Amino acid sequence: YSKANPSPDPNPNPNPYPKPQPDIAEEAEASLQPTPKDNLKPKAKARAPLRPLQPNRGPDGKKRASPEAAGGAGAKKRRRSVRLRAGGKPNAKAGGGLQERVHELEWNQAALVARQAEIFSKKQAAASELRRMTAENASLAAQLAEAVERIEALTTAAAAQPELQHRVAELEAELAGAREEAAAENVTLREQVAALQETRRTQHNLIQELRGNVRVFARVRPGETACVRVGADGETVTLKKAPGGRGESTCRFALDGAFSPGATQDDVFAHVKDFVQSALDGYSVCLFSYGQTGSGKTHTMVGTPSGPERGILPRALEHVGEHIAELEALGWTFELEATFVEIHNEVIKDLLANLDGGDGNGGGDAGNGNCDIRRDPRTNEIHLTNVRQVPITDVRSKAEVGAIYRCAARARTTKATTLNDTSSRSHAIFTLNVAATNAAQGRWTNPNPNPIPNPNPNASPNPIPNANSKPNSQFELQPLTVRALRGALSLVDLAGSERIAKSNVTGATLRESLQINKSLSCLSDVFAALSAKASHVPYRNSKLTTLLQPALSGAGKTMMLVNLRPEAAHEAESLCTLRFAEKVNGVELGRAQQQQLLPQAQQQGQTKRRSARLRRRQSVV
Repeated sequence: YSKANPSPDPNPNPNPYPKPQPDIAEEAEASLQPTPKDNLKPKAKARAPLRPLQPNRGPDGKKRASPEAAGGAGAKKRRRSVRLRAGGKPNAKAGGGLQERVHELEWNQAALVARQAEIFSKKQAAASELRRMTAENASLAAQLAEAVERIEALTTAAAAQPELQHRVAELEAELAGAREEAAAENVTLREQVAALQETRRTQHNLIQELRGNVRVFARVRPGETACVRVGADGETVTLKKAPGGRGESTCRFALDGAFSPGATQDDVFAHVKDFVQSALDGYSVCLFSYGQTGSGKTHTMVGTPSGPERGILPRALEHVGEHIAELEALGWTFELEATFVEIHNEVIKDLLANLDGGDGNGGGDAGNGNCDIRRDPRTNEIHLTNVRQVPITDVRSKAEVGAIYRCAARARTTKATTLNDTSSRSHAIFTLNVAATNAAQGRWTNPNPNPIPNPNPNASPNPIPNANSKPNSQFELQPLTVRALRGALSLVDLAGSERIAKSNVTGATLRESLQINKSLSCLSDVFAALSAKASHVPYRNSKLTTLLQPALSGAGKTMMLVNLRPEAAHEAESLCTLRFAEKVNGVELGRAQQQQLLPQAQQQGQTKRRSARLRRRQSVV
């Protein structure tokens, strides 16, 4: 019974706060030995156990005065305290204070146990941290030892650094010297390779000229897909067939030269200019472009009148003008005449018929079409009738040459097809006739090794002797020599071959395509006959082959530029073009003949002999 619980408990417990069961807190309390360093309150001094009181003696066993002797209220208190110590029943007020004290002691005990558990946990954490710090300290010690070793190594290396720097400088100097030697040797090797290539090219050209072979070069137009590729040697062309085709999947063709899609107009003309030079040396030179429509023939042959995209025609005229200026300083005089015609539907038209005074401002009509081919019965030479021969006073004049080009470009027949927006519907032939004369005025020689001194010091050192001079005199007049050459440069831009199924042409354009393919087929027949060394060559089957007869009959030099489209859609046309080029490259025309202007009597004699040979040949046929 208590104030807090007035109802009697059926199971009274003499101790309302039972002692807690042993747990980790008690084990920690048993293992820990509190030290003065622990932050704990000092324990209360333990009280001695109560023992039974004896009469007239206090709790300490000392004798006291009797209650009667003490008397009064103090004696009553003492008696009450004695009864309480002796186990007597206390009153309600004294029992409440005792319970509060017991509660306080038990609370202090629980707090002490919790505090001891917290201290134990912290001690374990501190032990774990100590072990971690010990391991970290060992790692730091190892790192420190490694750093010390590294410092010692760096110190040793620093001591040897001047020697190493000196050695590095020596090696760098040796390397620089080796690089210079290698660069010099590389330059020398490149020069030797270039010289060998030039020698090989010169010898090859000489062999080709001696054999009279038609020179064949190929040029591949840039395209998205490439089934046609140029070899690294610059002389082979490889065509890769589409999967599923008949025959070999890859075909290789060896030509005199090949230009990749990245080649410029300068690269092409670099291989042509020596060929053009032959026209000034008195040879008949013919250069024609061949290929399917849209393959870049007109761009290669004509290009633009000015700028880096100039074609072979304007560059050839510039090259002729430069060399004429050099040869004129050596006593040569030149006369140049130009013609520009087209063959459209087997009709020859003059493209310069409306050239007014060389200004190129004439109309766009291509002439009346009355031009025809005639053969001189005395010289057996071919010439055109009703064709305007435009004299060129200064081939280096861009205005004069540009007027000819613009007039011909306006008059030429072009139409748009499915394969080409500006398809050339005719064969265009530009011819530059060159007549060169060099008159040597004689040369004085002195056969006497000890010349007679001239008594007149103011006189000319080489006086011109009179007609009565004796041959054995001091100076001798050699005979007057005159040399005259005649050359021709023909640049032919052939119309492109095309398949009707792809070009989708109809009407008049279809007729043009048929005539173009027919003339190109005749040209192929001529080369086939020349390759087989047949006794009869069908030059007269078309106007084109008739005009090209002087260049293809062995009297001159011929070069063919084959233009190709690299797209896989034009694989069949490219293959036919390369096969034709390979066949033409094997044709031997014989050594070219230099054309000299001889005296009239000698020309008549040559004409008679040539006519007799032709009559004998016709009788044999």
